Amino acid sequence: MKMRLATMAAVLLVILALGITNPIALAIDGDLTGDGKVDILDMTVVAAAFGSILGDPDYNATADFDANSLIDIFDLAYVAIRFTG
Repeated sequence: MKMRLATMAAVLLVILALGITNPIALAIDGDLTGDGKVDILDMTVVAAAFGSILGDPDYNATADFDANSLIDIFDLAYVAIRFTG
């Protein structure tokens, strides 16, 4: 749990540092941070929610690409195959 909180805090700091005003709006498929590319920061967003289900405090609906109410390896793979660096 501590690791997830630390990861989530890091992701939030990145979002704030990049000046992202609406991280929900995805300009590029798989781009969770809204920086115009799919990279390790986007993977971190999925990793922070990995293993969570709808209703869990760590659940992130934007990271649930297959909309099955579970952040799992399929969501991580979704971002990974779109990785642009």
